[in-house]
Amino acid sequence: MASESQESCRRKALRCAIAAVAAESKVQSFEKVCLESLTEILQSYLVEVGKSAHAYAELSSRTQPNCFDVQMALADLGVKVDEVRSYAFRAHRLAVNKQAKTMTTSQPRLFHVGAIRPHPSSIL
Repeated sequence: MASESQESCRRKALRCAIAAVAAESKVQSFEKVCLESLTEILQSYLVEVGKSAHAYAELSSRTQPNCFDVQMALADLGVKVDEVRSYAFRAHRLAVNKQAKTMTTSQPRLFHVGAIRPHPSSIL
């Protein structure tokens, strides 16, 4: 199961994608409830595509879906792959910028147990 922070991070990314598509469509603003509803719909749709693609992979005796499994899953949902491709490469696409990392990683500290003793003279 995904942790709470991973779940909120994923939903935040979905909200950013929805906001970008809305901005492309010249939507000035919308209510938070509307954004949450669209986020839930998009998340459910992506989960359904993933489950369907996974089922196609299992039918082919594979554990990981490939692009053909996703293509079949999208066809089941009534989406043509050519339409997805043309939508992905549309002319006035709004790019969502990467967000700066908020967490900084620190150098791990060495763990010492007991007193440090010098090596015997036979080991040099």
